[in-house]
Amino acid sequence: MLQTLLFVFLIVLVLVLSVFAFLYIIPVLRVSKARPLKIYETIHALPFIGRTFLADYYMSRLIGFMAPYTDNIRPIIESMDEHETVVRITEKASMKNPFNSIHAAALVNLGDLVCGLQVTNQIAPRKLRAIPVEICAEYYKKSRGLIRGTCRDVVPLELSQMEMYRERPSFRVVAECRDESNELCALIKMIWSVAPQQQQSSNQEKKQE
Repeated sequence: MLQTLLFVFLIVLVLVLSVFAFLYIIPVLRVSKARPLKIYETIHALPFIGRTFLADYYMSRLIGFMAPYTDNIRPIIESMDEHETVVRITEKASMKNPFNSIHAAALVNLGDLVCGLQVTNQIAPRKLRAIPVEICAEYYKKSRGLIRGTCRDVVPLELSQMEMYRERPSFRVVAECRDESNELCALIKMIWSVAPQQQQSSNQEKKQE
């Protein structure tokens, strides 16, 4: 009798896990190499959880899995579209500095994440690749509680419209970090260097030779 119950339990467990994978894992795996916006839209279209906070949590943990260092600040993706990305963090003991506020490095981490997501969303359809080559921060007040990082339209339409930095087409990106009162706490400024995907692949092949 016990063996029969155990067998039935295992069968049910396998079925439940299979349904779970079919509904929530396989659709995301299919778009795992797409730009973040496509993954975000896929997760928010999943049955039952797509229109709830669970979708934001799912997306955030997925990013944390792909970028473990970023997960140190436990970011939550609040919203994402073609023109704007918003990510929030909440003050935790592990983020604090000796002045009882969120550490400067945590804000840089937040700014780097939100800029990176927005940049990737905008360059991917243009067959471009970008890497950060400079980052700096300006701090305006102590950051406490909930902090939102926001990055808006950033990438010029054409490579010819970009400034040259270290002899490569580049553009500047800014993330605003604001508290719950919408007061500016910090600006995270980045410079990203750009190259066509094909050109970047050719350069890598030359290095290998």
